Amino acid sequence: MAASGSDPERSEARVGEHIALRGDSIFDNSSYTRGLPDVVTHLRGLLPTGAWASLLAVDGSTTADVPDQVQNITPEVTRAVVSIGGNDALLNADILDLQVTSTVGADCRGVEPRLLPLKAGSRVARGGS
Repeated sequence: MAASGSDPERSEARVGEHIALRGDSIFDNSSYTRGLPDVVTHLRGLLPTGAWASLLAVDGSTTADVPDQVQNITPEVTRAVVSIGGNDALLNADILDLQVTSTVGADCRGVEPRLLPLKAGSRVARGGS
């Protein structure tokens, strides 16, 4: 339900709702906005009175950092949003330059061991084990 008198296309947040942003620079982007509003500031401006947003995302975080961020979610948080993985991709971008003819070839070149932590981090970020 949208806040009274607000645009129906706006957030469905309710009064008293607390949205927690976790992850990387997709949310922690103030250092890239050149003095303009960052993501959490925009979100706060869209929320109805009584709802709020917190930022625990950290620029540079990887999937390995998600468990620590999730542990810091307090009981009053009603929604948590996570955006993560871009830094993992950047740290492993050289894999894209490998010349292989099949995924078996990629495994033989040592790619699979590098992907295992990414797969595990993805499962943790999704709440799996």
